[in-house]
Amino acid sequence: MEQLNVHNPYATVEEALLFSARLRVESSQLASPAAVRAFVRDMMEVVELGPLALRPVGFEPASGGLSTEARKRLTIAVELVSNPSVVFMDEPTSGEGEAARGMCVGEPDVG
Repeated sequence: MEQLNVHNPYATVEEALLFSARLRVESSQLASPAAVRAFVRDMMEVVELGPLALRPVGFEPASGGLSTEARKRLTIAVELVSNPSVVFMDEPTSGEGEAARGMCVGEPDVG
């Protein structure tokens, strides 16, 4: 995963994730545009970006862009929409609260 949170400042959170999903997920896995959008919306909820879906990424928080924490969650979500088997992250929650740590550390799906 990228160390820097580099995103298109003119895209919304949802647009950034849709772009990543369309670029990185095989079309056979996401059969229709509606399926892609549903998948992305589910991922936004996982990383708690749902309320920011229509917010522009922006250049910095002072000019109306995402906060540092939201950018970090967006970077994580960009990787997660590619549906990886494993994700390696170096201090994904540094500077964030307990909720962010809980979001990153979940129980494995053994089913």
